[in-house]
Amino acid sequence: MTVSGAMFDAIGSAQIASLAVTDNGVLGVTLGGSNDTALQVSGTASFDTGSKLAIKLSNVQSAEGDHVVVQAGTLAGVNNLTASTTLLPFLYKGSLSSNANQVIVSVARKDATELGLNRSEASGFAAVYAALVDDEDVEGIFLAISDQEQFRKQLGQMLPEHEGGTFENVTLGSRAMVRFLADPKGPFKDEGKWGYWVAQAGWGSSKSVGDTAGYDVGGWGISAGANTRPVSEISVHLSAISTARTATRAMATKSGPSSWNWQPTGA
Repeated sequence: MTVSGAMFDAIGSAQIASLAVTDNGVLGVTLGGSNDTALQVSGTASFDTGSKLAIKLSNVQSAEGDHVVVQAGTLAGVNNLTASTTLLPFLYKGSLSSNANQVIVSVARKDATELGLNRSEASGFAAVYAALVDDEDVEGIFLAISDQEQFRKQLGQMLPEHEGGTFENVTLGSRAMVRFLADPKGPFKDEGKWGYWVAQAGWGSSKSVGDTAGYDVGGWGISAGANTRPVSEISVHLSAISTARTATRAMATKSGPSSWNWQPTGA
């Protein structure tokens, strides 16, 4: 068999008489499953200058380790063969070695530093990786990721929302709405036997990505109330808070619904 100036995907095991990779040819190998590439060459397997071995993975459960992809009676020009990791998922790193009769591909998982993970991502990475073997769809998504940015976005979706943006938004809104109570000249309109007040507030905060995820939160709210004065004073307080945005880094912006709260108070 000759692979010349093109790419040939060798899937599963096969027995052939000879193998020649020439003219910058690429031999594609798939690892990590029952169809691991394993070429048994009874004669000579030769590799000209510019020959490449393109590495792909089919699952994560058996991806790591040493894989013999070519077993030949004689190897020629094996030093011309280089590994192409373009098709290798970003999650892994691969290397190429050989002995007298074998071409061996070694696959290992990248550590947190190589993946560019921050502290919180690194702490959850092992649990996420262990869960991949239980869900083929999610496993396939991670095996298709080829760059760091996409990998971190996908990993972030599997981690709990712990960066604090939700709590920050709730407390900012509450503090902003009650702050006007400290004003001795609040927005109160006296109509004699009754009076009313209306106040609005806006807030916002953000945090960049560091050891934990970042967030960008903000909102707008309105608070209103009325007082009547017959014999005693009775007031009814009506407030509404509408969240304009609550978003974590690398996640879509979402709006929260308005909430109404009636608070009757007696004299």
